[in-house]
Amino acid sequence: MPLRHSLARLARFLLLSWALTAFLAAQDESQLAALGQAGDFARARTLIAQLIDREPREPRHRYNLACAEARLGFTELALDALDTAVRLGFKDRDLLLGDEDLARIRDLPRFREIANRVPAAAPIAAPKQVPAPKTQGAGQGKGHRRRRASRSCPPHRRRSRRVVLHDALLDLYQ
Repeated sequence: MPLRHSLARLARFLLLSWALTAFLAAQDESQLAALGQAGDFARARTLIAQLIDREPREPRHRYNLACAEARLGFTELALDALDTAVRLGFKDRDLLLGDEDLARIRDLPRFREIANRVPAAAPIAAPKQVPAPKTQGAGQGKGHRRRRASRSCPPHRRRSRRVVLHDALLDLYQ
């Protein structure tokens, strides 16, 4: 089997496995939300552990684990999970400071220390000014066209987009 076909099969396999992983993660997260709303934090903690096994570098899972641990009354475990979430890149300071799941541990000094390591939300930048269109300068009359810096193929093999589209449509109707 040629190398090109092997690489194509590998690419299809990787794409399908990525899609399956994303689908399973979305399913697990919706189940996790349902468990949280029902107040079943012990089962939620088990599901979060499975998510962490699948994606160990995802800070969102560690944050959710901290929420479940705090709700169950395991303050040290909640703080450890929260610390790991911040080290992995958790950045939502507003959620951290306002989440009712973390209310039991919010007054602890270690929580404040962890929260201080999360950067505050960046202010929204003003929209960029769009430059005014350039006017035609000297030597650039009506029919003047600027040349591209580089072409990917030689001029004798170049076809316009219109010709390519026309050929594709002809192929469809034949």
